[in-house]
Amino acid sequence: AVAKSKRNTKDSVFTHLFSFPEYQLELYKTLHPDDKDVSEADIKTITRDCVVATHEHNDLGILIKDRLMVFVEAQSSWSPNIVLRLLSYAVQSLMDYFRERDVYLFSSTKAECPRIELYAIFSLERENMPETLSLCGEFFPDGGCDLDATVHLIHYDENKSNIVQQYIMFCRVFNDQLKQYGYTPQTIRETLRICRDQNILAEYIKKLEGEIMDIMTYMFDEENNKRLF
Repeated sequence: AVAKSKRNTKDSVFTHLFSFPEYQLELYKTLHPDDKDVSEADIKTITRDCVVATHEHNDLGILIKDRLMVFVEAQSSWSPNIVLRLLSYAVQSLMDYFRERDVYLFSSTKAECPRIELYAIFSLERENMPETLSLCGEFFPDGGCDLDATVHLIHYDENKSNIVQQYIMFCRVFNDQLKQYGYTPQTIRETLRICRDQNILAEYIKKLEGEIMDIMTYMFDEENNKRLF
C-alpha cells in the first residue's frame, strides 16, 4: 500500500516491486543462486505494516523457508548507522515471527529460530565500498560488546544485470532525471521511458506502469509538501 507513506519515491517503488512473489523469488535467487529447490510457495512477506518514518519498520522483509531476510533499500548517502537500523528491524521482525507462531520464549523447549540475513542496497557511487558492515567492527573495534550483527552491502555493478542491479539502475536513472526536471511529472515519465528502452525492470514497468506512476506522483506530492513546511 502506498497511502500515508513518508518515505521517498524510489523507496516506495522498491517496496512495490518486491511485494510480488515472482520478484521476491528472483531477489532470493540472486542472493542464493545455489538454492535450486525454492518456489513462490516458500515465500512469505513479513514487511511490517507501519511505514511512518517516525516509527521503526522494515522497508522489506521476506521469510523464505528458514531464512528471515531484512532489507533497507537504495540508500543515496553513506551512513554506518545502517547496521543499527537493520538490527532494530530484525529484532522487531523476529519478535513478530515468534508472536505469530505462539512461541513462548520462557519455555525450556528450544524455540525454532530462522536464520537472519541483513541487506542494505545502495545506489550511490562510492569507491571501495566494503562487502559487509558489522556492528562491532564499526562501533566497537576495540571489543567490549556482546552483541554483533553483519549487514551485506549491495551496490552498483555494471557487469551484472540481475533484478537487484536493475533496481539500482532504476534509482540512478531517476536521480539523473530529477536533476534535470525536478519534482515534476516529466521526471517520472522520462525515468519510466528510459528504463523501458534500456530493459531496466522493463517487464515490471510495462505490466504496472499506471500503478508506478501513481506511487511516484503521490510521493512527489509528499516531497513538495515537506519543502513547504
